Amino acid sequence: MMSNNLCRVLVTGADGFIGKNLIVHLSELPEFKICTFTRSSKLSELSVLVAQSDVIVHLAGENRPRDEQAYSLVNTELTKTLCNVVANSIQANGRKIPIILASSAQAVMNNAYGQSKLAAECAVSELSKTTGNPSVIFRFPGIFGKWCKPNYNSVVATFCYNIARNLPIKVDNKNSVLQLVYIDDVVAGIINHIRGPYSEGITWGVIEPEYAI
Repeated sequence: MMSNNLCRVLVTGADGFIGKNLIVHLSELPEFKICTFTRSSKLSELSVLVAQSDVIVHLAGENRPRDEQAYSLVNTELTKTLCNVVANSIQANGRKIPIILASSAQAVMNNAYGQSKLAAECAVSELSKTTGNPSVIFRFPGIFGKWCKPNYNSVVATFCYNIARNLPIKVDNKNSVLQLVYIDDVVAGIINHIRGPYSEGITWGVIEPEYAI
């Protein structure tokens, strides 16, 4: 899988919250070479990037688009496109490329975001089922830590931002339990799976510790 003992890692969504943190950690480790796919990248570039990669960490996704259709377009359709590119690689030269997918605990919920993440999981699962391509799926709960955006992708960041500025905070249900993981633990879990070993089919990734508040 690796060439010259250097693991070539393709990170989609590399300029997002998880992506930025992952890139920083990977860049500090000499065994990895990093390729990135971001919002500014062209879809036509994906095949070339995949061909140059040993492992794909698929983090690209929509959290709060203005139009709910963007959930399907990015979270689902981009994942399907990525899976098709990997399937074509397997068909052409037999080379399997492990995929590590960032999904969400909301994949079991009946909302547009959760359903788009579930569809992404199904695309990756189908690829593994039909080709034996190794895949790891993480259903992340809430993630907190550095470079998280308030009023976007973290209630922790939002509360910290508002409290520091004497702005009001809103709690819809004070009896609800919030599950959280810290970004450095998320990155460590992803890197652990990047290093392998890999087995055919789907592996469900787990981040520890997980906090409940």
